[in-house]
Amino acid sequence: MAKAYYLRFVLRERSEDLFVPVRKSESDRLELALADACSGDARFFVLDTLKGRTFALNLAEVQAVRFLWDPSILPPDSTRDDGMIEVLLRGRAEPLEGGADDPAEVAAMFVMLDGGSEVGSFFGFQDEDGELLQLNPREVVWLAAPTHLLQGPRDDLGAGDDGLEGDF
Repeated sequence: MAKAYYLRFVLRERSEDLFVPVRKSESDRLELALADACSGDARFFVLDTLKGRTFALNLAEVQAVRFLWDPSILPPDSTRDDGMIEVLLRGRAEPLEGGADDPAEVAAMFVMLDGGSEVGSFFGFQDEDGELLQLNPREVVWLAAPTHLLQGPRDDLGAGDDGLEGDF
């Protein structure tokens, strides 16, 4: 029987969990990354969802993760998300939203965050108006962008996995 995979993140100071459908390879990669993570570090984990969004999660904000699965008959279709870039900052109820002037700049930011080491300095990108947004990594709970904006530099991460386990 095939399985569909989901991650449920319990985040500091958030009343609702972050629930995302993912490929099995993303779930496995997170499990390995958490084994090496030290709580308190501003280390980010970048993952692609099956909903067409890519998240960069500050592991210092994660209180717990539930690795979930459901039986599945058909492989899930990864959808295209044409939404905005979102940044949830510590202590804010709603994420900041905006577009990007240069998608390659946003892709490079996700590649940098996915490097696995602690991010110590401010990072950011230019919005659709050409205005710079700089972010303090210790204040970022998560960062999300449409996955299609990040194609290219991140294509080799998890490519070719349908998200399910089992034969069809």
